[in-house]
Amino acid sequence: MSLLFSSLLLFSSAQSVVYHFPVNDEPSLGSADALVTLVVVSEFQCPFCKRVKETLKQLMESPMAEDLRIVFFHNPLNFHDQAMPAALAAEAARVQGKFWPMHDLLFENQRELGEPLYLRLAMELNLDLGRFQRDMESSELKARIESQKQQAVRLGARGTPGFFINGRKLSGAQPYETFEAAVKEALGRALVDLHYGGSRQGVYQRLIADGAREEVKEKPTRRPRPPEPKGPVVIRARQGAMAIGAKEPKVTIVSFSDFQCPFCVRGAKVMEEVLKAYPEDVRVVFRHLPLSFHAHADLAARAAEAAGLQGFFWPMHDLLFEHSRQLSPELITELAGRVPGLDLGQWRMDVKSPAIREAVDADKAEAARVGVRGTPNFFLNGHIVSGAQPFERFKAKIDELMP
Repeated sequence: MSLLFSSLLLFSSAQSVVYHFPVNDEPSLGSADALVTLVVVSEFQCPFCKRVKETLKQLMESPMAEDLRIVFFHNPLNFHDQAMPAALAAEAARVQGKFWPMHDLLFENQRELGEPLYLRLAMELNLDLGRFQRDMESSELKARIESQKQQAVRLGARGTPGFFINGRKLSGAQPYETFEAAVKEALGRALVDLHYGGSRQGVYQRLIADGAREEVKEKPTRRPRPPEPKGPVVIRARQGAMAIGAKEPKVTIVSFSDFQCPFCVRGAKVMEEVLKAYPEDVRVVFRHLPLSFHAHADLAARAAEAAGLQGFFWPMHDLLFEHSRQLSPELITELAGRVPGLDLGQWRMDVKSPAIREAVDADKAEAARVGVRGTPNFFLNGHIVSGAQPFERFKAKIDELMP
């Protein structure tokens, strides 16, 4: 099984090209120093834009929200007669600090778009009506909208809705899971930037700095399979990473795993066989690599780490793998409650703590550094064994490495 087994099974919904999509004073939600910037290219008469509005709201209410910024760009389509007037209404509200309330109301009343609606909404929002009407006629605001549209079209976002997630383009009203996966992938790339000395301030500018300045035609392709390393790889240790087995091992196995990955379930069972066969010679170190397309893998990783703070990592590890196919936030909490001796109240606080998140993120960054993107992957004294291989494969390698 290859190093990228899991990702080779999927086509990426977001293109691999990074675009240079600068943002300035456009309306935004979230911190300017967020690790992921999601640019929305939208208009108010498009039914698909209305549909995706709720999806974006879900993202901003998810655990990813603290690392996410959403920036709105206009692209009023010519064949929608109210798209430009509605954009002007939103911009006129922005001038008075009410862009997002107007944004929401325009979508909620999409079937009634027209001047009477714009004036009614302006009154509902307690805007200065005279100023609002003057701004609706403003050539400066219209030029601002046209400039945003030109920027989007130049980079290939001709229709709506379109999105650029840290510069990577995604088109259409995709389901929540697609956005979640794309945001998590972008977050992983941003964490690598931080791992190598970058700061949160300016992270978006650094990530798009060398991006394409015009549309790049690209067909969806499978991600390339990198060659597996021939020699041993040095895996940087993480303080607090959980380990089991021999105290003075002759062979240390570092496992990168995901609690929702069915191949990791199989790999965990093989590790049990290995530890039984080599109780005095082998030690297994568990490192997290929750994959972006597994909805609850990141939470499961944090759940195990939080249990580990109370000395119950391995019981939680076993329960999570035992129920891998059914994992949900509710079940993960229920499983924690089944661990004898675990203080559930403390666990609930720890699972949300920055320290736990940093531990999981550090493992993800280390995996990225050594070229690991799929799961499971094992490093035996630095030598990779990729995928859920049978016990015999591990036995042969361990025997080869034993002094």
